[in-house]
Amino acid sequence: MVETSPSIAIVDDDPAVLKALSRLLRSRAFRVQTYESGQEFLAALPAGLPTILVNHYPLRRDLVRIPRIPRFSPWCGTVLTEDWHRRFRATVAVSGHLHVRHTDWRDGTRFEEVSLGYPYQWDQVYGIDGYLREILPGPPEPAPHVRVSGRRAGPR
Repeated sequence: MVETSPSIAIVDDDPAVLKALSRLLRSRAFRVQTYESGQEFLAALPAGLPTILVNHYPLRRDLVRIPRIPRFSPWCGTVLTEDWHRRFRATVAVSGHLHVRHTDWRDGTRFEEVSLGYPYQWDQVYGIDGYLREILPGPPEPAPHVRVSGRRAGPR
């Protein structure tokens, strides 16, 4: 059996970021492909391939639960990205902008808000494990009678 190195796609509109991350990851034996836009990358995916969508901002507005801070809402999901988890066969959609860690489910896709926040928001009682999220394989989808949205146990 032939082993292949893991493959990583990098999407960024800044050529310097693409070059730096590409060099770093290749030096660690990853196969790297770069793209200048999310649409370019997603269009290049082979049909039927499951994906993990990673973005700084959430893809959907309905996942934003910070009513006292409305200034974040303009960056959180648009009609253009609301169905990307279905269109691009996402197993998991990961974001990290809000500093409010959550696990949510929509249409059979898990959405993970994974931000560590700022150091003053960390609670050492939980240790690092309380802040990490397992992306794959991850937890199973809850039964329909279980609330499909909410915070995980551990730090907020």
